[in-house]
Amino acid sequence: MKLFPEKPSLRKAFILLLLISFGVRSLLAIFLEFGNDEVYYRLYAMYPDWGHFDHPPLLGYLIQLFTLNLTLDNEFFIRLPAIIGGLVNTWMVFLITSRISNEKAGFTAAMLYTASVYAFIISGTFILPDAPQNTFWLISLWFFIRSFENPLPQKNENSYMLLAGLFSGMAIISKFTSIYLWLGVGLFIVFHKRIWLKKPSLYAAIFISVICLLPVLYWNWQNHFISFTYQGERVDITQGGFRPDYLFTELGGQLLYNNPLIVILGFAGLIAFLNKRSTFQSKSVSLLIWTSLPIIFTFIGFSIFRQTLPHWSAPGYTGLIIMAALWMNTWKNEKTTRLWRTIPIILLGIIIITGFIQIRYGSFIRPKKQEITRKGVHDFSLDLYGWKQAGQTFKIIQDKAIINSEMPTQAPIISFRWFPAANLDYYFAKPASTHVLAIGSLERIHKYAWINKERDGFKEGMDAWFITSSRDYKQPEEYLQYFEKIQASDTIPVIRAGDTVMYFLVYRLLNMQHLPEDVLKN
Repeated sequence: MKLFPEKPSLRKAFILLLLISFGVRSLLAIFLEFGNDEVYYRLYAMYPDWGHFDHPPLLGYLIQLFTLNLTLDNEFFIRLPAIIGGLVNTWMVFLITSRISNEKAGFTAAMLYTASVYAFIISGTFILPDAPQNTFWLISLWFFIRSFENPLPQKNENSYMLLAGLFSGMAIISKFTSIYLWLGVGLFIVFHKRIWLKKPSLYAAIFISVICLLPVLYWNWQNHFISFTYQGERVDITQGGFRPDYLFTELGGQLLYNNPLIVILGFAGLIAFLNKRSTFQSKSVSLLIWTSLPIIFTFIGFSIFRQTLPHWSAPGYTGLIIMAALWMNTWKNEKTTRLWRTIPIILLGIIIITGFIQIRYGSFIRPKKQEITRKGVHDFSLDLYGWKQAGQTFKIIQDKAIINSEMPTQAPIISFRWFPAANLDYYFAKPASTHVLAIGSLERIHKYAWINKERDGFKEGMDAWFITSSRDYKQPEEYLQYFEKIQASDTIPVIRAGDTVMYFLVYRLLNMQHLPEDVLKN
C-alpha cells in the first residue's frame, strides 16, 4: 500500500496541499471565536458521560485528549481534533481513490475534498460531531473496500471486515447518522456481494459496532432514551405539512456546503457510471454509491415536511467527491482536469477570505440603526465575534459589583437556552471565575439539565447575573417568578472596526424565592 504518491511531482503537490490546509485551518482556529455549537460541545469534555442529550459522547473524549483534559483550554487546541482529522480525511480520500483507480485520481480527489466547505471548515476546522464522524466514516469505508476486493486471502478479508466494524462503530458514537454507513454496506451486499451473507466475519463486524454503541444505549436507558427521542422528533414528518421552503433551503444548503462545482462534478460522475459510459466501472464504485445516496436523499425527503440542516447529509457527498475524481481521471485533456480541480479550491479560498473579513471586520454586512434589543440580528457573522470582547468587559462590571457589595463573589450567570448559555460559560463565566446555570425546558437547555446538578443547582436566597444579547434578546422580567427583584446593571457594546455591532444587556437577579422546576424529574 502506497501511503503517498510515488510520482515525485504528485507527492510534492500532495504534501504541499496537506501543509497549506493545516496552516489555513490552524489560523482560522486561532483567530475565530467559537460558534454556538462548538462552544456547547466543549461541555462534553467538561462533563464527560456515556451519552448526552443531543449526541453520542466520542467528541467530548477527543477534546479531553487533545487539550490534556482542558488544560489547554483555548480555541486552537479544542479544535485540534477537527484539524488533525481533516488531514487524515484528505489522506484517506487519496488512498481510497488511488486504490480504485490510480494516484493521479487520488490526488484529484484530495483536491476536491479539500475544496468542500463542509470538509474543510465545518468538519475539518470547527469542533463538531461531524469531525470525528467524517474521519471514522472514511477509515471504515477504506476497510470495507479492502474487504470486498477479489481475490483476497481469507485472513486479510476477515481482518479488514472486523476493522471496518470497529471504525464504523466509532463513527456511530460520534454521530448517530453514521448508521447510514452500515445501511449502505448492507444494500451493497444484498445487490452485489450476497456471498457475504454466509460469512461469519460480517456478523462479527456488526457485533463490534454494536459493542461500541452499548455504553450509549445504557446511558439512554437510564435517561428514558432521550437522545433518540430528541433526534427522532427533529425528523418526525407527521408533525409538519408540505414545506417547499424547507426543501429549497436543504437543497441550497447541500449545494453550498459541499461546494457547488464539486456537487455538479460528483453527480456528473454518478451519471457517467450509471450509464456505463465510464471506464471506472467497479464494485467499489457501487459501494460508494450505496453509502452516499441513501443519506443524501433521506434528508432531502425529510426536508419536504420538516426543517433540516444541510450538514446532516454531508458524509454522503464524500463518495460523490471520489466519483467526481474517478470520472475526471477519464478525461483526455490534462489541462482541463487540472483546471477543474483547481477552480473549486479557488472558490473555497474566496469563501474563506470573504467570511473571515466579514467576521473580523464587518466589511460586507454593515450595522443598521436598530433599537438596542435588536442590534445585530441581521448579521449572522456575529455568531463568531464579540463574545470574548464582551466577556472581558463583564469581568470589570463583576469586580466593581463585588467591591460595592452589590453582588456576591461567585454569583452564577443565568441563561435560558443551551446557547447562549455555553457562550456565556466560556467567554463570560470562565474569566470571571464563576459558572452558568440554565432555566428552561429540557428541549431548550439540553445538557444544562445535568450540568445544573453538577454545579449544585439553585438555592433559595441566591443572587445571580442575567446576561442577554441584542441578537437573541430575552425579557428579564420572566425571572420575577423566581427572584424577588431584578435590577438593570450595565449595557455592554460590542465594537467591530469602530462600529457598535451588538449589545449585551446585564441584569442582577436578587434573592431567589422559588426554585425552578427540575426538568429531569418529568
